[in-house]
Amino acid sequence: MLSSFIFLEFTAVVLSIAYVVLATKASVWCWPPAFISSAIYIYIFIDAQLYFESFLNAYYVIMAIYGFYNWNKSGQSSSLAIVWSGLNSNLLIIGIGAVVSILIGFTSSYFTDASFPIIDAFTTVFSLIATWMVTQKRIENWLYFIVIDVISIYLYTSKELYVTSGLFVVYIVIAIFGFINWNKQLATSANSAQ
Repeated sequence: MLSSFIFLEFTAVVLSIAYVVLATKASVWCWPPAFISSAIYIYIFIDAQLYFESFLNAYYVIMAIYGFYNWNKSGQSSSLAIVWSGLNSNLLIIGIGAVVSILIGFTSSYFTDASFPIIDAFTTVFSLIATWMVTQKRIENWLYFIVIDVISIYLYTSKELYVTSGLFVVYIVIAIFGFINWNKQLATSANSAQ
């Protein structure tokens, strides 16, 4: 059982890395590995009693379908432009996300046997937001994911999901490159529009 569980975790990790690497390149083909890895992680996180993480991965499955559609509407992954939402929008998103995370976390601590309910709720709420930002090609998604990934490393290490913790270290590096790459693309499109 343990060896098959580790194989599943490694498979999910490899596909997750493929998703993020392809997303940094703004490739529409990032979405199929996102779909498969998220489906695997639903099972893994239910087993680890990280219910919000499992719910989050169910959302990722849906977002993979939506992202593939949204990025590919006109048959080209470059059809959707990379944008920045602005400081005021992001401050509002962060404030609302923090309040929702705390409320869900406290509620979960009373009604479930969830581990780390507030941290689990925080990473889930902000991952929901950041994933939607990816489907819209909002550049700040990478900054949100850097913060989420740092917190997730603590969460997964605490649950002895070391392979997944390692994945999130890799995610931080990839997210930095994703932000740089999307920022270059945003600057190029702004220059060509002038």
